[in-house]
Amino acid sequence: MAAIAASMVLGAEASPVPEVNLEALDFVSNVHNLYRDGARLSSHGDKYPVIEWQRGSDAVAPIMHPADKPVQAEIVLQLRGVRPGSKLVVTGESDAFLTLDLKGEITLGGFVEENELVRVPVTASRNLAKGLKKMEDKIRWKVELIQPSGERSEADLGTTTGITCYLVFTDIVREGHHGYRPTPKRIEHAYARFTSATGDLELQTPTHLQVHSLSKQVGRYYNPVNHFNDDDAWFVPGTWGVRGGGASCISIVRYCNAILQVLGYPGTIRMDAVWARPENPTTAQIGGIDSPDVTKNGLKLFLVDNRNSRNGGVGGYGGMNNYEGVLIYTGDKGTFYFPGGTQYMYSSINQVLLVFRALVWARWDSRAQQWQVAQVVHAYQGGVRSGSIGPGDGMYEDRVRFGLFGRRR
Repeated sequence: MAAIAASMVLGAEASPVPEVNLEALDFVSNVHNLYRDGARLSSHGDKYPVIEWQRGSDAVAPIMHPADKPVQAEIVLQLRGVRPGSKLVVTGESDAFLTLDLKGEITLGGFVEENELVRVPVTASRNLAKGLKKMEDKIRWKVELIQPSGERSEADLGTTTGITCYLVFTDIVREGHHGYRPTPKRIEHAYARFTSATGDLELQTPTHLQVHSLSKQVGRYYNPVNHFNDDDAWFVPGTWGVRGGGASCISIVRYCNAILQVLGYPGTIRMDAVWARPENPTTAQIGGIDSPDVTKNGLKLFLVDNRNSRNGGVGGYGGMNNYEGVLIYTGDKGTFYFPGGTQYMYSSINQVLLVFRALVWARWDSRAQQWQVAQVVHAYQGGVRSGSIGPGDGMYEDRVRFGLFGRRR
């Protein structure tokens, strides 16, 4: 950024001659949770400094700020020869956005030490824009000195350039996995994805409907064999344009979670696994992505989906799932559940089980190298053929390991 004027003489008759230097710029309304970009979206660098600009720096650190709120900052000034009782009025005039015009004042109550540093609070008279936006601007600073005698004098303090402000929903700081920490590149990626998903929805639309729009868009691209963990969930969209694209249910949920986290989305956001047990098949259990397999007499318990060759009925192959990855959102309208890889939104956790055809015991068919439905415990949808067949021709321990993280492997 351009150098700030080192010293400005204020008033010609004061003795000693008062001087005011601009030493630092601190945006106190900054969310202060922004990290430097990493080599790629899956990584990040150090957190940006709390004070965005200090004299001698060659750049202004970018800020995250809640949309539709006024910017508040503190200007750090170095004073020399300024009398007690003097008033300093600082004005910052932005080049592009009226919402970054700042003004504030301070009255010095006591003796001013030589080269003393004082903080002058400055505030914007207008709120920032609503919605998601990257703002780039520069601010020209000036100071007016009003001495106890009433004498007034003004001086330029210079211009801070390279100011970048990322508008987000709130000032919520969530301490979670480092894969969800905001960086400039992650925020811009999230801007594009969220606005693409929500389309014409106004920002005052109930928040759970916006989450549903995001979940539906990402959920269109489902493929259980493509798994992404918390770090690389940012690359889920990279699979959409290739053959066999899409991602597993929990990967889709992780990606949606990442988008909402970095944008400071209001409400409570979490993700988990939903599954069922034979003793109470209509009651959803939550948690346990890494829970052990449930077995009985050489059979294994699965939730079977529409990919099964017999729609979940006895004798059908494939479509076996340990659980359903779910995004869970609580906002001002209550708690809602968004199963990954689907178009659904539910208000009850038990409804999540309805994405499956049935809860079944399955046997491992070593010749087909697939799991086959041996017994239906409970049908969640109509048209599921019941009955029973015996264990497969291979022992359970000989089966191909079922992927814990992809729902429909």
